[in-house]
Amino acid sequence: MGKLALSLYILGNRESNSNATERFQRSVEVVSRIFTDMLHIFARMGIDTIKPTEGRFKEVPNHIRHDTRYWPHFKDCIRAKDETHIKSCILPSYQIPYIGWKGEPT
Repeated sequence: MGKLALSLYILGNRESNSNATERFQRSVEVVSRIFTDMLHIFARMGIDTIKPTEGRFKEVPNHIRHDTRYWPHFKDCIRAKDETHIKSCILPSYQIPYIGWKGEPT
């Protein structure tokens, strides 16, 4: 069984570990251990590989800094990749302002 395949199945499809145990026919312990190990590898990869060029991201764009809809959520962010939308879990009553172009809150 491929550790990478299992991890990408969970991450790419937003699946639970229990769904992965059924799909890959492994115990909950094994799936959890593999997934945790792979997350550590992904995190190290992020530190080593995914780095912004020095000198970038020093200034927050004005349309974010001066808009009360965005600034409270971004004021403590260190970095974000341009045009990247990350799915988020928001209570249904608060979702409307955060619905992205794919129809999901981001």
